Amino acid sequence: MKHVLRLEEGDRQMVLMALAHLAIERPGWDDALKRLALQVDNEENGRPQMYDEFRKMHRIAVVAERKSQPR
Repeated sequence: MKHVLRLEEGDRQMVLMALAHLAIERPGWDDALKRLALQVDNEENGRPQMYDEFRKMHRIAVVAERKSQPR
């Protein structure tokens, strides 16, 4: 069974950003989240383009945050 979800552009980007954020927080989910992202994102070399960019940006932010925390 397939479902249709109509999204405005801003909402589509927000969904991709949320999926990317979750992929960083739960690395084991990346394959499943990537498959979802491919349904609403532009594909580049078999990967969802905007999703990957959001993942990259979020990963940088997480690493910077962890480095700034006292040990």
